[in-house]
Amino acid sequence: MPFNGASPKQNVSGPDTTVRPQKSPEFNSPGSTATVLEIHTRLQDTFESDLTNSDQRGSIYVLLDPNRPELRKIGISTNVGKRQKSIQYACGLKLHLIHERTVDNYKRVEALVQDDLWNVCRPYKCQKCGTKHGEWFNVDNHLARETVDKWVKFMREEQPYDTTSKTLQPFWRHLIAVREPLFKEKSLDIDTLRMHWAHMLSPSVPIRLHYRVCMVWRFVWRFYWQVNATSAWVGVFVAFQNRLTFLFMLSSIVGVFISMYGGGDDWSPRASKSPRKSPSKEKSVPPVPY
Repeated sequence: MPFNGASPKQNVSGPDTTVRPQKSPEFNSPGSTATVLEIHTRLQDTFESDLTNSDQRGSIYVLLDPNRPELRKIGISTNVGKRQKSIQYACGLKLHLIHERTVDNYKRVEALVQDDLWNVCRPYKCQKCGTKHGEWFNVDNHLARETVDKWVKFMREEQPYDTTSKTLQPFWRHLIAVREPLFKEKSLDIDTLRMHWAHMLSPSVPIRLHYRVCMVWRFVWRFYWQVNATSAWVGVFVAFQNRLTFLFMLSSIVGVFISMYGGGDDWSPRASKSPRKSPSKEKSVPPVPY
């Protein structure tokens, strides 16, 4: 059952079964000195990278160790209860389950949540098992739940990765590109950074419509001469309806389709499956104020 706060330390009778709390660890946080831009870069790199075959369905959880009430462990498993018992046995901890969500691409969601909280990551070397644990974060229950729910909701509702190619959909690359100036402001703090990402993960209907219109316009502009020639022949055929103008119009239409599909320059969304260019070199559709 999820636990909403730290409970008093329980004493277990018997010398062999006593849970002995470890001393407060000396933290060596990799993210405590990270700049906001560095945190954004980590998020963006993870967000834009391709999925792997191990990105399947599973659960992301939040655990609390009452002996370190300021910390939360955020990890993943296909069996949270079994994983919790395994950690308790290996590390001599008494953990409480705070939060749990099941989602597709659970490894990607875990990586995004942990990058989002990179500045409060508090890894330490376990005194009992000798392992350096890197999934502990100095956050309260509210922020831990909020961050997990944000990314789980996004993955469930938006399904941002192509199921076949496992690449990020072009729409989301576009949103990152047009918001890039906001992420590079010198006055940007961590709360504002998270606000920008939250807005980007929940685009409004006008933003989605703007993107679709831009995609149509890009297509029309790319085949400007072919579209104009075909439009002209359609106009001629409407004005002079005879066999000759019909043949010219039909030839123009066929020529347009050949140039689109047979010219070796794939304009369709399938082109997004090829290795992407660096975001700085990648052309984006015209931006819209968000």
